[in-house]
Amino acid sequence: MFLRPCLFVPGSLALRDVKLTIPAAVERGKQAKLHCNYDMEGEPLYAVKWYKSDREFFRYTPLDSPPYKQFVTPYVNVVRNLSNGSFVVLDNVAIETSGKYSCEISADAPSFFTIDAFGLLQVVEVPKEGPIIKGLKSRYRLNDTLKAECTSIKSPPAANLTWFVNDFQVDPVHLRRNRAHPSPDGFYSPRLGLRLLITKQLFVNGRLRIRCLASMHDIYTKSSEVSVEIEKPKFRYKTTPMPIFQWEDAQPAERYPHTTLVFAPSTNNNDPDTGSSLHPKLLLVYFPMLLAISCVFR
Repeated sequence: MFLRPCLFVPGSLALRDVKLTIPAAVERGKQAKLHCNYDMEGEPLYAVKWYKSDREFFRYTPLDSPPYKQFVTPYVNVVRNLSNGSFVVLDNVAIETSGKYSCEISADAPSFFTIDAFGLLQVVEVPKEGPIIKGLKSRYRLNDTLKAECTSIKSPPAANLTWFVNDFQVDPVHLRRNRAHPSPDGFYSPRLGLRLLITKQLFVNGRLRIRCLASMHDIYTKSSEVSVEIEKPKFRYKTTPMPIFQWEDAQPAERYPHTTLVFAPSTNNNDPDTGSSLHPKLLLVYFPMLLAISCVFR
């Protein structure tokens, strides 16, 4: 709200605290109520004049009959039965209704003191659907990089986008903004990217909630939310090979120690295990004869 005194008469205290209240934004097709508040300080009111961009579209003069006068102005439709010396109601506002509005208050004789106040009206068209989240996977592993993009479809002006992780607003260092350019029909589709390193602390009960909020002043708020899970590691059983011991300087054991007399039960003289060894029964026959011969030669 701005004030611009038009005429000042020394010693006059009339028309104090003039304020113009205009909604921050109005949705297209709705009504907009503009309030001009002023204090005449006992001075008689001469007229209240309303302007859009310095073009008068409505006047209230209490001493005239009727007290209302309306002037044709494109995209400015005054609801006469709801408008008076303090309020002006605009019906079925369009994007082109946006602009600078002012109310001018004039006192009657003898001061003829005049002052005005002005402000800006913005008419918006909210998106027909909520924000769209793309690029997310259903599961992530630790130390992965989560990449996602949120888009708000078609609105004049562009909607404001905000990322939330587990209901906490994401630090701007993790965001990547894309400048929204208007389409030929004047609509904007802003996009906001998200880059986040996956850590164990981000997950609550194994899940991570990611939400994108689209808003326009205090007249539009919608959000979309997606949950992702942490990928559990797969357990694999690993087999450990048995160690092979190799002894240095080890010699293969003799099959039959030379100090041991082995009697093979085989009768096959060609058996390499038996060699030329005699059968035990033959020893019983020849041993006495060998003993007798040895005694003769003594």
